[in-house]
Amino acid sequence: MLPVSVFFSIALATHGALAHWTWPVFLINGEASKDWQYIRDIANNEPDPTYDSKIDPLYAADSFSNTNFTCGREAFRAAPTTRTALVSVGSELGFQFNGAHTGQGLFHPGPTQVYMAKVPAGKTITTFTGYEDEAKWFKVASFAQKSDTAWATFNQPEVRFKLPKTTPSGDYLVRIESIYPVQEFQYAQFFISCAQITVEGPGGGNPTDFIKFPGGYKETDPGIALSEEHVIWKNLSTYVAPGPKVWTG
Repeated sequence: MLPVSVFFSIALATHGALAHWTWPVFLINGEASKDWQYIRDIANNEPDPTYDSKIDPLYAADSFSNTNFTCGREAFRAAPTTRTALVSVGSELGFQFNGAHTGQGLFHPGPTQVYMAKVPAGKTITTFTGYEDEAKWFKVASFAQKSDTAWATFNQPEVRFKLPKTTPSGDYLVRIESIYPVQEFQYAQFFISCAQITVEGPGGGNPTDFIKFPGGYKETDPGIALSEEHVIWKNLSTYVAPGPKVWTG
């Protein structure tokens, strides 16, 4: 059996470019950042200068135990050169994908979710990888199905969410993931990036239902490998996205 990466390389060559993307733009109250200004830039390991491998997804079969599953392919190496956005509790935050400036939207069906992890004691925002033992990720937004036959983020250029008003102040990584679920687990695709932020505000909340990345998702989790019931465009009302429930403050 071919490795997943080889399988999809052949698919690219045979069927033309697949619909892949990155999340380079961070949104703060509707204002868009420059590309990779506040988001850790992911690696382009493609020797062909005409092809940007940043857009390539992470595949479930190769990634669930890989540190790339935290913030994207080799993203930690960009931490020192990534700026940190100052945001207030209650702000509207978001991510915009790389095709938004051309009027395009997300090409794949499936859920998009957002997690946060506070920088622990002894670390700074530029030394925090997000995959340390003390890293605690909690979910702050989940956009899955909007009806029995439609996905909330399909053909949308961005996602936006409210930062809970009781979010404790401090430095955080904000992780976005888009999932293209399929019936064969190993071919499920993930598009992942992390922004760096400093939260200002009175705080007072206590995030709950923590998860680890990598290590938090399993092959048997609902929402990654679709059951026969959940064909990609129907019977979505009972679809359950992976991970814990959303913390709202």
